[in-house]
Amino acid sequence: MRNKKTIWSFGDSFSEEVVSLFAHPHSMNNERCRYVTEYLNEIPYKTWPAIVADKLNYNYINRAASGGKQFKYLGGGNSNDQMFYNVTEYSSEFKKDDIVVVGFTNPGRYQVPNPKSYDKLGGTMNVLPNSNLGVNEKRYLETYIERNESSYYLNEMLQKFKILETLSKVVGFTIYYWNWTGNFHYTPDLNTDNWIVHQMYGKFIGFEHIFKLHGGILETIFDETNGEYKDGHWGKNTNEILGDIFYNHIKKTHQKIKRTII
Repeated sequence: MRNKKTIWSFGDSFSEEVVSLFAHPHSMNNERCRYVTEYLNEIPYKTWPAIVADKLNYNYINRAASGGKQFKYLGGGNSNDQMFYNVTEYSSEFKKDDIVVVGFTNPGRYQVPNPKSYDKLGGTMNVLPNSNLGVNEKRYLETYIERNESSYYLNEMLQKFKILETLSKVVGFTIYYWNWTGNFHYTPDLNTDNWIVHQMYGKFIGFEHIFKLHGGILETIFDETNGEYKDGHWGKNTNEILGDIFYNHIKKTHQKIKRTII
């Protein structure tokens, strides 16, 4: 129902809803899918933006990673570039009082055209340390390391997203940025206006410390299941706690922003 306000979520695999992974033909080879099927008794957990949407009684649309668009010539995946492509793809649908959540990822991640298919069919390969990148693997991984070591790629991405920040002022929606890897939080001269952790604590204090302040423990799926499922993503427990923490802040600040716009 688009007469209700909507929370939009963009990001990498830490932002995607696990239900989207079950559409993959080899889903049961995925540790998160096994965790849901076996450990959570087939009840998929929700990421924190989905939890906030439920609490606010907002619609929820997730375009993160596997939930995002598979572009014919730009592919799909978990990079910041893919986030930007999806944000621009769906930006015409953002409405007044909507909330747009962007979860940035490791700046080293990027896509390259798949040499076997690109000219005829399109398609890309995601450059990650555990990827099968063929004969150019060494060169691609050297670039991956360079992208992680230089702040240029952080600043480049932040510059791209200024168009979203301008659009938010024109349309009247609210942006909340976050970054589970922490890379962006330490960027020199970072404009922290839209960064949810900076709004709450005045600076980035680390998610482990945030959980301690609220009486919780930051756990991966591996931690939560005592090593039964070897996956480093945040599962049910962590997302539920973070959903409560961020909901209390968003409820207060979003209402204030709405009054200011009106």
